Amino acid sequence: MIPQTFLPLIFAFRCLFSGQVWSSAVVLLIEAILAPEKRTVTSILWVMGLAQDKQFQRYHRVLNRAIWSSHQASLKSILDDLDTCWETAILADWYGQSDYPLEFTSNTAVWYKTGMPPVPIHWVLVRAPQGQYQSQALLCTDLDITPLEILQWFRQRWQVEVTFEEARAHLGIQTQRQWSDKVILCTTPALLALFDLVTVFAHHSQSDSPWIFPQAAWYSKQYPTFVDALALVRRQLWRFQTFPTSPRNTHVVKISTQLFDT
Repeated sequence: MIPQTFLPLIFAFRCLFSGQVWSSAVVLLIEAILAPEKRTVTSILWVMGLAQDKQFQRYHRVLNRAIWSSHQASLKSILDDLDTCWETAILADWYGQSDYPLEFTSNTAVWYKTGMPPVPIHWVLVRAPQGQYQSQALLCTDLDITPLEILQWFRQRWQVEVTFEEARAHLGIQTQRQWSDKVILCTTPALLALFDLVTVFAHHSQSDSPWIFPQAAWYSKQYPTFVDALALVRRQLWRFQTFPTSPRNTHVVKISTQLFDT
């Protein structure tokens, strides 16, 4: 018999074994603690009163033949295990769906790669009960973050990915060719700050009037993209430089030679 307070701790390892091997493994575990002498299988069987059990070999097979691993179970096996306990959460705006129900399970593990120090991680397996989306595994190195916070961060990743992609495509982030580490560390934040400034300039310019941006028959945009914001700010800067008037002259110089060549 096993004390009830021990059961949750022991069953955390249940997914590592098959049903038949698990029952034998539990016997070996408990009696290895109780055995007063050497922790051999035969000593354990004596303590258990199983010295006359003709099927004693199944306890030896736990260690020498049974297919199991002392490593953490793979996330794929946890996903496919019918005994995995799932929780339900309602997440707003999941892939464009409003108030979409999700099922998730989570735990902690150790991420290890040969030659690298092990890293503790908090993993979350998420699946769609309606089967509309593929199941996913989310990993986080902050063990204090709740599974729901990890899911919300994952939902917000689209804005982060788009920001980096737009900054790379239109402002040159991650394409710098400097050799100094200090310059590289300064340039990337400066370009991200430029991304913010362009966005703020465009928003300020259109705060009192409706935003007008290009449309296409095959792509109806409801909101402007960064390309639209950059085009608006560039247009205003070029207009300011290209069409100033000079009160000192009797005629208006719309484009100087130097600016025209530029």
